[in-house]
Amino acid sequence: MQKLLPLTIFFASLLTFESKAQQMLGLSSSNYAGINRMHVSPASIADSRSKFSLFISSFDVNISNNYVGYYGSESIYKVIREDLDVNDDNLQVIQNNRPKLLTASVDYRGPSFMVMLSKKHSVALSTRVRGGLNFNNVSEPIAELLRAGTTNDAMVDKVYDNNQFSMNANVNAEIGVTYARVMLDKGSHFLKAGATLKKVTGVYSAHFINKDMNFKVTTRDYPAPSTDEYHNVEIQNMEAQFGYMSEDFMDGISFSKAMGWIAASDAPGNGWGADIGFTYEFRPDVEQYNYIVDGKTYQNDRKNKYKFRVSASLLDIGGVKYSHKDNIRSYTINAQNKDVNLDAFENAEDPDDYAQVINKELGNEAFDIKTEFTSGLPTALHLDVDYKLASKFYVNGTIFQNLRGKYAIAMRQSSLVALTPRLETKILEVALPLSVYNNYQTFGVGAMVRVGGFFVGSDNIGGLFNIGRPYGANVYAGLSVLNLSRGKVKPAKVKKVKPVTPATPVKKA
Repeated sequence: MQKLLPLTIFFASLLTFESKAQQMLGLSSSNYAGINRMHVSPASIADSRSKFSLFISSFDVNISNNYVGYYGSESIYKVIREDLDVNDDNLQVIQNNRPKLLTASVDYRGPSFMVMLSKKHSVALSTRVRGGLNFNNVSEPIAELLRAGTTNDAMVDKVYDNNQFSMNANVNAEIGVTYARVMLDKGSHFLKAGATLKKVTGVYSAHFINKDMNFKVTTRDYPAPSTDEYHNVEIQNMEAQFGYMSEDFMDGISFSKAMGWIAASDAPGNGWGADIGFTYEFRPDVEQYNYIVDGKTYQNDRKNKYKFRVSASLLDIGGVKYSHKDNIRSYTINAQNKDVNLDAFENAEDPDDYAQVINKELGNEAFDIKTEFTSGLPTALHLDVDYKLASKFYVNGTIFQNLRGKYAIAMRQSSLVALTPRLETKILEVALPLSVYNNYQTFGVGAMVRVGGFFVGSDNIGGLFNIGRPYGANVYAGLSVLNLSRGKVKPAKVKKVKPVTPATPVKKA
């Protein structure tokens, strides 16, 4: 890990002005998650257990990969935060001829609220900042170059063909408006639908999409009088796209400035996004939740009535366009027979420096440079089934499927499947998610505890507490300060009337 290329370290550092996200698996299936479930199922705010919810903020920090496992004495977070050296003896490299990925991400959810307008209609307003660094579809030889540079002697004098990788780094701020309503409420069948429209501001974006590369690690001599040798990367063929935002636009970026850009026209990037979803509930014993007041039948809106719940959502449709003649650069690389010295990247500190090194090493000065590109949102399909085992006990099955192509210039949601048993009450909730993430390749165990409006959890406690040989770590926490439950209908007050005392009859004379 201490041998990661400076380019990798630089793009990872772009995320540090926030914190760093998975999907809050322990919380997102809860009937008391409020705004947090809305981000994966916009229909959830209809027929909510709360008629009003005020959410303060939460953060979700995640880093994961499927190439290098870690089993050192210090936690992963401490290694990253304090920039500690890691001995190769503490790493387990997975070589299975499958594409590799690395993700570091942050999801900061800011002040938001949800209100039920009526029994059928609900609305919400939400704010959010997300950042992500993603290396995706990385061939094993490229992954080894990123991990160890050219120090792996086993790679020398071998030709590696048909290598691919995609790197995307993005930070977006957004404000969203959600509307949801009950579509069907008939006997045991209940259906609701919802949609979110998001104004998205691009705070930062960079990408390097390598569609095909053939290379060889060779040995070169330092100029005389030195007798030392070094390893060099000989690129025989390379077809790629490279785009980034200049350092000038990055100066002074903060959360408040990012949120201020949402309504401004001078933001680096501007775009729109949308979520749409449906939820079906099977309620075989719905009559048991009925009660009678003043001769009329009502339903107890404080209780979950389903035996099982099925939700389907299409998330993060859309993208962000970056366009600026002085600060946005995008160009195509078609390089052949180029020698690249990876040491040339060591002194690069910002995107412009990296662009200059790439141009120099690959001879890219002659290519036309564009001043705009579009970066897509992490479009994904979300499915979940929630089954009530007994009163207050549930088990949830969740699937997130990435819908962005391997060459897409876009943020990505890592595909995963999870099974989450939970104990759920209004005041206390405990969940234990079991997941296979990193595009269905890495197993993780998590835990979540919610007490009232406060929650804390992790989708990967092994990485958080340095258990086993983790391939990443995750932590999240948040706070809602006001959740007004839906109330029962109370009997009408009847005014008491004093009985009339009959008059004493008058006796006749």
